[in-house]
Amino acid sequence: MNLGKRFAAACGFAALVALSAPASATTFTYDLTGDTNTAYTDPAWPGWTYIDLTDSVTGSGPHPGYTLSVGDTVQVSVMLNNPVTFTEFDIGLQGMADYSKIFFDPTYSYFSGGIPLVAPSSGDWGTVVGVAGGFGFGGGFSPATGTFSFDQVIVNAVITSMFDPSSNPVSFINLTDGRYPPYIGFTGANLATTPIPGALLLMMTALGGLGFVARRKRGAAA
Repeated sequence: MNLGKRFAAACGFAALVALSAPASATTFTYDLTGDTNTAYTDPAWPGWTYIDLTDSVTGSGPHPGYTLSVGDTVQVSVMLNNPVTFTEFDIGLQGMADYSKIFFDPTYSYFSGGIPLVAPSSGDWGTVVGVAGGFGFGGGFSPATGTFSFDQVIVNAVITSMFDPSSNPVSFINLTDGRYPPYIGFTGANLATTPIPGALLLMMTALGGLGFVARRKRGAAA
């Protein structure tokens, strides 16, 4: 499955923290928050609603690029101030300079008001296990036949393989510097929105799209 999503090709996160791990691997941690009252739409991606995210401690967004390698772990927490009901979601993290591919083995956890939620059991629900052209995570119903709701999602993912644009395996990929804020996007969301600001729209027109190249169905998840 290849689902094209809006992605700031140079976006990154102030929430990025590098922690040492065994076997020379690195753990990258993102701790992000978002305000549902600031939700907006982008005419380039009809049907999607976006919320920009900031570091939960510093309140900032952009982050310098870094090198992600096979064997590294990425931990992401996105906390919203209100629950969102939706059909699909995606989280945009870092950008890439090209259309390389990253595959990972993720665990997705969902919460509402601090209470753990069980992901939908429908065979139409799946979570993203591979991306191209940018780095992020996501999930939802495909086809879009159901809804789910949360105010927090936590992802813990181990990078399992990477490929360059010619599909040759590589051991690392350089993720680009962040000049634009990270985001979480939804389809079918119960959110009041405003159009994307004109200046940001002009800035986004030259940016690429995050492709979800692999999705694991709920029934196939461990």
